[in-house]
Amino acid sequence: MAEPNRMSKYERSIEDEGWVSSIYGLGIQVNAPLSGGIPVGKKSDVEIDVAIELGPFPDWLGQTLQSGSRQSQYQCEYQNKDGTPIYVLDELDGEFFHLQYERIEFVLTRQGDFIWGQWSEPLTWDDASLFVLGPVLGLALRLRGSLCLHSSSIAITDKAFAIIGPSGAGKSTTAAALLERGYCLLGDDILPLHFSEAGIFAIPGYPRLRLWPTSVEALKTRSLADCPPLSSNHTKRAQDIISTQFISEPMPLKAIYVLDWASKAEKPYIEPLDKLPGWQALCSNIYRPEWQNATQRQQEFLLMGNLLKQVPLRHLRGYRVLDRLEELCETIVADFKMLEM
Repeated sequence: MAEPNRMSKYERSIEDEGWVSSIYGLGIQVNAPLSGGIPVGKKSDVEIDVAIELGPFPDWLGQTLQSGSRQSQYQCEYQNKDGTPIYVLDELDGEFFHLQYERIEFVLTRQGDFIWGQWSEPLTWDDASLFVLGPVLGLALRLRGSLCLHSSSIAITDKAFAIIGPSGAGKSTTAAALLERGYCLLGDDILPLHFSEAGIFAIPGYPRLRLWPTSVEALKTRSLADCPPLSSNHTKRAQDIISTQFISEPMPLKAIYVLDWASKAEKPYIEPLDKLPGWQALCSNIYRPEWQNATQRQQEFLLMGNLLKQVPLRHLRGYRVLDRLEELCETIVADFKMLEM
């Protein structure tokens, strides 16, 4: 069982310390600034939804991890060199979730409102920040019932579209190329969606893209010198986005583009996706669906059905993302403006 009042003790400990930001529609307070160009705000301006403490676990939490009862939630199908899963997710004492990788681990409350993380060398604070901004807050969003796409998202004037596709399809690269042409970023990797009577809204992330070195070299306005590695242990590069090209408020989601890296054609072209392939594309690009239980998955299917009814899915075929970026961007922008006519 949980130690009496330990959560309230932690809550009191952050009242007068910590750095505050708004990410994925959540008010975040961390005991030190996250890497990643995250804008820091004032506590008076942000309602805190999630408190994060990075560093060695408190003693009570270490004891809970050692002696608490566990129930396996998910084991990643991919493995480390020693044959162990890349990560495992366990439920702990019916009160927490324990997300454990080879050299870094996180504990989240069932509500996703408190998070602790610790790691060992050679991982660094930069690595911990990457995990927080990716799977950890992704899990917190899932625990809160948010439907999230694994996508990059771009705004044109006052409306947004998402770019989805398999890993390596070119989501971030396409987003970077669109930014070079003056459009604005909502986020990269995780896109939470908000459903309301007024429509479906894309919730912004933070002002950074994560690009492979080959993608940086293919862009016109950036070089590898402009885009440092995400961390000393990471190959991908960071492209920080200036404030005038980052949208920090939710925007109506008006299209979803599915990148088809395997298609071969003389030039890029776009066609609508029918209901069945559209549903399959959504299922393949929901962020971490394996973390949902049966009840949560049922609710998620209802939201996905609503999404398909309200937002057109567009199939982008026939491109080579690095050598046809100009044509690719022109095709997407023309199609999006056509949808809005």
